[in-house]
Amino acid sequence: MGEQASDYYVERYLYDLSSDPAETVNLVGRADYRSVAEDLREQLRERIIAAGEPNPEIHPFVDLATGSSDGETPRVTRCRS
Repeated sequence: MGEQASDYYVERYLYDLSSDPAETVNLVGRADYRSVAEDLREQLRERIIAAGEPNPEIHPFVDLATGSSDGETPRVTRCRS
């Protein structure tokens, strides 16, 4: 039996794989990537619905430190070895 679907999602990661293939700079929440994030949210919503699941809530990233959803500071994720 498969896992149940979630009805609530929050953006956490967005990388530009062309210029950052190692995924070191997380671009989620940056104003200059807002339209990309919006397009990806809609694509995810469409795929979930096409799979027969209910229409989910997909929320943009919100920086808990500032309360902003369009921060300008790049967020760096470090890989652990």
